[in-house]
Amino acid sequence: MSNHEANLAIIRAKSRIDTYKAAKAKITDLKAKRAKEAAILDQISEARSVCQTVLANTQASFKADVEDLMTLAIQSVFERFTFNLEWKKMKARTDLNFVIQDGTDDYDLEDDLGGSILDVISFVSRPVFHRYQAEQSRKVLFFDEAFKWIGRGDFQARAGELIQQVSQLKKYQIIFITHEEKYSVIADKAFMVKNNGNRSDVTEMNAEQIGGMI
Repeated sequence: MSNHEANLAIIRAKSRIDTYKAAKAKITDLKAKRAKEAAILDQISEARSVCQTVLANTQASFKADVEDLMTLAIQSVFERFTFNLEWKKMKARTDLNFVIQDGTDDYDLEDDLGGSILDVISFVSRPVFHRYQAEQSRKVLFFDEAFKWIGRGDFQARAGELIQQVSQLKKYQIIFITHEEKYSVIADKAFMVKNNGNRSDVTEMNAEQIGGMI
């Protein structure tokens, strides 16, 4: 072998060694990246598991709390009904359904249950869900013609007691607009509004006027 051939052989050998070293370094780098990505995937999987656990516990706590409060409120007016929440997992979201139970029968709010029970649910849901707002507003609730389907007599009296309980026990100021004058009996202050043609006159009712509503 001539010197020229020997030099070419040496050059080719060095080139192969350099190629091998570069390939080995690249493989090492890819292994490191793969190990790092695997660690990240493990962290993501662990985080997802923690989030799912927290979500499940939160949903269970929320469900139990709301069901108890809503059922207690409904049964203060209608003794036989209970209130249930059902979480339904859809394709990309989880829906929350309200279910009314009457013995062994289940009804959605869209079913024809009569307006009176929906009046109670509508009223109580305001303070119940207000507690879970991220940024809570002042504890003042406005109601316009709430319980208009509740009827009169015992049901109306029970609805009045429910209003008092929400206000006193949960510390809510309730501003209640109604044509049903008997609700003035439960109010700390009651005002009468009369339309006199072009304007409405507002006067605070005295004890004698309120007593006449009983």
